[in-house]
Amino acid sequence: MPAAKKPVAKIEKLETETINEETSMVSNDNIQKRHYIQVYLERLPHDELVGVLFYSDKTGKIEIESLDSRYASQIENLIEGDLLLKNGKFISIAENPKEWVLQAENATLGFNLFAKFFMESIEIAEEIE
Repeated sequence: MPAAKKPVAKIEKLETETINEETSMVSNDNIQKRHYIQVYLERLPHDELVGVLFYSDKTGKIEIESLDSRYASQIENLIEGDLLLKNGKFISIAENPKEWVLQAENATLGFNLFAKFFMESIEIAEEIE
């Protein structure tokens, strides 16, 4: 008996599309950012977070993000004055608030407080209609 003919499977050739991705370079010079620092109270057995401050490129000011109310007066007094770096150099908050925030972790703050650089984020534009 002859063998039954099996149907021949058709193999279709799939056409592949070439996708051209266009990348654009964005200059970091025009991006407005927020520069955050955390302020800690030096305490044993561990340091206590007492506030978060940030400098906004958009407003050009130092602002308080969060604050422990027990230390509010110390932190408010801190951001009203100049910064004394450990190398003896002063940074004026009135003349250069951005540098004040960026150099705060290298400074002697007083009140048993010290700062750590926390993060940098992109400023989100808020549109008011």
